[in-house]
Amino acid sequence: MVDHRNFPYESIPTGWYQIAWSDEVAPGQVVPLRYFEQDLVLYRGASGALHLFDAHCPHMGAHLGHGGCVDGDTIQCPFHGWRFDGDGRNCEIPYAERPNKTRLPAWPVVEVASLVLTWYSAAGDPPAWVPLAVPEAAASHAGHPLLRTTWTGVRLKPQFIAENIVDAAHQKFVHGAHEIPEVERYGADGPAFRVTSTIVFGEGKEKTWLTPDGRPKAASLLVEAHGLGCLVARFEIDASIHIQTTTPVDGEFADSRATVLTPVDELIDGQPAEGTVHRFKHEAKQYERDLRIWEHLRYVFPNPLPMLELDRFRAFRNWTTQFYPEAEPGRFGARRGEEPAP
Repeated sequence: MVDHRNFPYESIPTGWYQIAWSDEVAPGQVVPLRYFEQDLVLYRGASGALHLFDAHCPHMGAHLGHGGCVDGDTIQCPFHGWRFDGDGRNCEIPYAERPNKTRLPAWPVVEVASLVLTWYSAAGDPPAWVPLAVPEAAASHAGHPLLRTTWTGVRLKPQFIAENIVDAAHQKFVHGAHEIPEVERYGADGPAFRVTSTIVFGEGKEKTWLTPDGRPKAASLLVEAHGLGCLVARFEIDASIHIQTTTPVDGEFADSRATVLTPVDELIDGQPAEGTVHRFKHEAKQYERDLRIWEHLRYVFPNPLPMLELDRFRAFRNWTTQFYPEAEPGRFGARRGEEPAP
């Protein structure tokens, strides 16, 4: 049973979502997945291309992710050996003269900065925008398994995490910032929403990983929401890039992943420095403080927001309406066809 938690919409928001990391799917590997209240199968063919389909064979319903195998760039059903090509078409029935016209429903799948992303639309519409771009991943930054983690089956909605980017005050009370960061600017750009803040690192502390000399440093932080499933934060103080993704399993639970990309010139024989790993583990613990709140949160709308928060929360929430099929565009909390409040 779905727990709506007082949230104004029931649908899973439209957008791009992470379903794996690239190196988790080797050529010839088949991975069963469960997202968006659907069983899915992900595999990488011999050519290196990734393919994502509805998981159950249209012949007799076997789950291709449990016992299915890759043959070239096709996937073979473990039950009767039917093969399906990279577009989902049945291309062979080993005991029949010709293939069947049936096909597996295919999902868009792309790889960006070591993340495997798929597009979700409740209506089955094709992607309405390109996924997030992280050009640094190809030029100057790299990830590492020590700089990523997953929280599976957490009780939250993508909206809860995404709203953090306009919620400066929680940095002090949840994460122990000495002062509330100053929001310099914010705004929407189609499916993206960007917030630039100034944060003072190391204030009130003898020294930290980012201020080893003990002197506080003010630096900017640019956070971008690309839809509600992908957040990208760029830290000026150390040039690191932090990617936080949230992928709904169903209407109540989601998997959340964290990835850090660090400048390649800071890697030692391909390995992140010990201090970088320690910082990542510290940030993961900080994120779990958020999770503890989100998992028990009952959504409040409308909110009794103070004036310094009102405009940016209103702008952000109105921006999110484009991702909910039942939402009135630009009017968060309202549904399509509703008359405006008098």
